[in-house]
Amino acid sequence: MKDKNIKIIIALTVLFLFDVIKPFRYCLATEFIFLGILFVSLHCSLYFSLCTGIVCGYLKDALSYNPAIPGIIVFVLLCVYVDYILRHFQRKIIKIFIIISAVIMYTFFCNMYHTTVTYGFMLFFISQSILIFFLMNHFLEKWILPQEENDE
Repeated sequence: MKDKNIKIIIALTVLFLFDVIKPFRYCLATEFIFLGILFVSLHCSLYFSLCTGIVCGYLKDALSYNPAIPGIIVFVLLCVYVDYILRHFQRKIIKIFIIISAVIMYTFFCNMYHTTVTYGFMLFFISQSILIFFLMNHFLEKWILPQEENDE
């Protein structure tokens, strides 16, 4: 197993623990494991991102109180969506579009089964998720991806 994959698994484990423990219960509305799978989908192969998406989706469903839509399905669809878009477009602006559209689609998938949807909470969730993803992406790229540049 490559050093990059080990670091990604460590990062996903920490993000999963943040989702389970919820240290920022009422002031932070984002799901960290979803953002971690989005990071993996943007920076790794389809095979590795599908494997991590299936494992993390299964664990999320196993420990979730009320899974409205199975996490396995959402994470696999996310991995395939990101890979499909990245195969056809390679610009930086496309990655930003993928991030924003994935967070919006995830919000609508999760709220699809609720009868009362508060749009204020959805806006709060989307804005926090996008902001946290860009911060997380910045730090994880510095920690995980410099190894790739040295290996080439």
